[in-house]
Amino acid sequence: MQVVKKLEAALLSNEPLPNIIAAAEELMGCLPEDGVTDLNRYLDGILSALEKGRLVAVRRIISDKMLPLARVIAAVTDAEITEKIKAQYTSYMYPDTWGGIIPQDIRAVRVEAFHNIDMAQHLAFPSFIEHASLEVLNAGCGTGESLILSALSFPQARFTAVDISENSLGRAKGYAEKLNIHNIEFVQADLMSLDLGRQFDIIQSSGVIHHLANPKVGLEKLKQHLKPEGAMVIFVYAKYGRLEIELFRDAVAVLQNDGQLMIGPSEAKRLFESLNKNSRTKDLVLKEDIKKGDQHIVDLLLNANEYRYTIKEFNEVVEEAGLQIVNLLGQYTYDPLSYTDSGLVKSRLATLSLIDRAYLAELLSGKMTKHAAVITHRDNFPAMPHCSDGFPAGYFPHQSPYIIMEKRGGLYYLMLDYKLLVETCESITATRTGLDKRSYEIFSLFDGTRSLGDIQEESGVNPQSYWELVNLLVDRKLIYLHC
Repeated sequence: MQVVKKLEAALLSNEPLPNIIAAAEELMGCLPEDGVTDLNRYLDGILSALEKGRLVAVRRIISDKMLPLARVIAAVTDAEITEKIKAQYTSYMYPDTWGGIIPQDIRAVRVEAFHNIDMAQHLAFPSFIEHASLEVLNAGCGTGESLILSALSFPQARFTAVDISENSLGRAKGYAEKLNIHNIEFVQADLMSLDLGRQFDIIQSSGVIHHLANPKVGLEKLKQHLKPEGAMVIFVYAKYGRLEIELFRDAVAVLQNDGQLMIGPSEAKRLFESLNKNSRTKDLVLKEDIKKGDQHIVDLLLNANEYRYTIKEFNEVVEEAGLQIVNLLGQYTYDPLSYTDSGLVKSRLATLSLIDRAYLAELLSGKMTKHAAVITHRDNFPAMPHCSDGFPAGYFPHQSPYIIMEKRGGLYYLMLDYKLLVETCESITATRTGLDKRSYEIFSLFDGTRSLGDIQEESGVNPQSYWELVNLLVDRKLIYLHC
């Protein structure tokens, strides 16, 4: 529980005694009645020690008596939340509007950056690992939509899919069998107590961590399953862009009157539809999801547990779990200059860390609904080839997952279309690069399976022209390299 961590932090940082006592009282107000009796006894001891001026005794009672008991009670509470989450996603499987339908030619679909295991390697790995040797954990696969797209796109990699809901897992497995997919192992498990007995190169977790009873514990469990040079790709809810959702959820909590009145998806939908023009809550993000069915209403408005973070708050949880954020997906989402052309902002950017820069962008935007982070062990640093490394023939080129293409007047225009992490899926199109037919044909060969040197030999193009093209594509971020 957050209040337990708050009290722990107050003690560790040696805050003034009134702050520590206030944190202890806040903790007591959040715990179930059957655990407060002993805590009240400890509080009486604190008051008695205060009257006698025994300040050291006060801290000792809190650290040696109250906190250990509170951790036990909080663990019980965490288990109760976990059971509620399990029941929710068993009754309302999510997402389930896709129905196991995958495009007929999966090669024609560009896998988005979040689920692109090559992009994950480029952003976080010290060196590239061949697909046939890659072990990928999908933590919280639900009914399998993004999992199956990844598994189809990277058929040589081995995927392990975990979910707390047997129903959701069964449906995902059924879709995989229907699509004749054989590189996924399905495991029913709770991320809060996960123990698969092995580690993975890449861990994907989309929209799951923020529903756990204790996200830090969940990240610590995933950390135990991450290889030393591996990477996690995690998406969590953002705070400011989901404000209206939070207002609606809190309104429902008031109406439910401590469980005396149960509000289900139908009642929640009618309540939302009844809101008039005077209501800010009526403008909640993702409101189109309400039309998609009960499972979307429950996930959006009636979720059993949900945390929302600023990028700074999520970074703190990541660091508390002994991990680090090394990259953020959605390059322009986290660029403050996507929201302002202020000279003041431009002059300060070079002095800001990755997280501070992203937090400034979040504040200036106010519309981010999620955060997508690439996370590694603390002592791991990305070392894949970049633009400044030169372009040896042994490097393998990949096309960026952000590319869109249009053809006009005999030229092929390549653009980077960065979707912002906001409700409306607004995008920022960066760099418009025109290629003639021959250059585009060469670009099409950059699929990560052949080296730059091999492609040059195959194409038979003039070496100088070829390397000029490669330099251009790398500089424009249309391709990235691995060695």
